[in-house]
Amino acid sequence: MSDPSVPSPKDPTARPDAASYGRPEPADWRKYARVSLWVVVAVVALIFVFGNSDSVEVNFVLRTATVPLYVALLISLVLGALIGIGGTWILGRRKAKKAKAALKEQPKKK
Repeated sequence: MSDPSVPSPKDPTARPDAASYGRPEPADWRKYARVSLWVVVAVVALIFVFGNSDSVEVNFVLRTATVPLYVALLISLVLGALIGIGGTWILGRRKAKKAKAALKEQPKKK
């Protein structure tokens, strides 16, 4: 039989121990480091892009246009990001499909 003075885990009136009061949950430093790194890279990229304001001739597939260099760089930056995100998404889907197929192939234990 359980001790009535100790609340059960399913008891809605149960309180955590006093030592954990006022302490925030530990932060995942890797998440903050990753976000900080991306912010720094984005700022450096934007400084580089907008620092180049000369006009250049850009050859598109069917046409040639004279545009400021920062416009061409921004277009390249956005296309590169979209290709990177799309590639990551496709690889993630492939990995998920392989994992799902591997789970189906495992024999069921009785």
